[in-house]
Amino acid sequence: MFFRYQRTVKKPVHFCGIGLHGGAKVRVSVSPSDRESGVVFIDELSGQEAVANWRNVSCTNFATSIAYSDGSSLSTVEHLLAALYALGVFNAFIKIEGSEVPLCDGSAADFVRAICETGTADMPFETKILCVEKCVLIESEERRISISPYNGFSVSMKTRVNSEVCHTHTFDSSIDSFVNDIAPARTFVEMKNIPVMKSAGLIKGGSIKSAVVFNDDKVVNPCGLRFRNECARHKVLDAIGDFSLAGMPIFGRIEGVQSGHMLNHSALKKLIESESFSVKKYSDLFCCDERPDLNSLSSNEIHIKTASSPGRNSARAREEAAAV
Repeated sequence: MFFRYQRTVKKPVHFCGIGLHGGAKVRVSVSPSDRESGVVFIDELSGQEAVANWRNVSCTNFATSIAYSDGSSLSTVEHLLAALYALGVFNAFIKIEGSEVPLCDGSAADFVRAICETGTADMPFETKILCVEKCVLIESEERRISISPYNGFSVSMKTRVNSEVCHTHTFDSSIDSFVNDIAPARTFVEMKNIPVMKSAGLIKGGSIKSAVVFNDDKVVNPCGLRFRNECARHKVLDAIGDFSLAGMPIFGRIEGVQSGHMLNHSALKKLIESESFSVKKYSDLFCCDERPDLNSLSSNEIHIKTASSPGRNSARAREEAAAV
């Protein structure tokens, strides 16, 4: 998941779907960038922009939202951001017709397929990498998230859906693993919580086609789970999307127990504000360029598996991490 040169999409990629909470139809277009722009969201109607950066997070209730320059927000950005992060895309312009990124099937699989099919392109800028130097820990009752020094990128998540269902999973920086083992993992919900969420005006666009629904220890979806530990894999997906808001690849180990968007954001914010990191160039960390060729990944090679299938000074570093 580390590339010598920063990347953008080769040509525009288009998506269309329903927003999770608003239930409205949404159109998205991811277009190439010609500079170190970062990932920039653009409201198609107002023209307002929002850089995908931890400083611009406006809400973390049930999803991660980014604030536009006029104060309005774009919700549910984490799955698309996770796909871009894993495929090395840190510069792109994303036009949105709506207030949410489409939920699709509740995973990042559709985003990954389309981006791989379209292809990515190297840019003439060497990749900068955020290297965790000190462990950062955030705890809230039984929930916790930490990010610590690590020679690579690793995410481990443990999540308990209810008293009957507990899932764990560890992801360790393989693009193939992300494409096939993380991206297809869907969001999940307990049936008993659905009325409460609906009464709060949420999940208007949700259904068993876009989420795993649990009734105690039983899965309501006719197709069942895609993985035996699908919920933990989805938590890994969410964490990758949330931590992508650092604006650059991360050298670090993320470990969470019952973590969610709020704790993920709090940990990244604490990491940056406590200056517990440095920013290094790709050439400072790697002796040679061993980048996998993403453009060779066709949509036919991306399969959804089922459960049964087989140092700079810290002030400068903080400035660079927030620059996008």
